[in-house]
Amino acid sequence: MKVMHSGLQTLHLNFLKGTLGVKQPAPYWAVRRESGHKPLQLYWFKSAIKFYNGILSSNSATLKQALRADLKLPTWAEMLGF
Repeated sequence: MKVMHSGLQTLHLNFLKGTLGVKQPAPYWAVRRESGHKPLQLYWFKSAIKFYNGILSSNSATLKQALRADLKLPTWAEMLGF
């Protein structure tokens, strides 16, 4: 399953396998469960949500204006015509 695949994720998983002393073909889910780690993308997503919520709860009018302007920017798909 490559839903949460990235180069950094692979590096982290290989580090965990080495730390736990398991063979390379060990299933990723078993390594994560044994080590208590979640996929790195979940940590990144959680941090992005905290950052967004911090902007929303801020008293700074400038920060809120910057957020509104950023939300109006086109996405990559829109820019490429998809």
